[in-house]
Amino acid sequence: YLRIYHACLASCKLEDELLCESLTVLIEFYEEHHRHEKVIHIYIEILAKYKKHLGHTHHLTIKTLYCLAHHCKLIGHNSGLI
Repeated sequence: YLRIYHACLASCKLEDELLCESLTVLIEFYEEHHRHEKVIHIYIEILAKYKKHLGHTHHLTIKTLYCLAHHCKLIGHNSGLI
């Protein structure tokens, strides 16, 4: 799943449905296996790209911030990443 996500990230536009679907599948896989730190890492990676290319007020940026905050709260991670 990670390789598919990275391939989509490299070849698709950030708003492409294929990229969004690969991200969703990867996150669901990590959640299923309780790999919350990996979920947080993926969200931080994509959030940086969203902020840079889509802006701070784009709906994908905001959605990703909320998802990142949820996962940080879920594991008690308060490092100020957001």
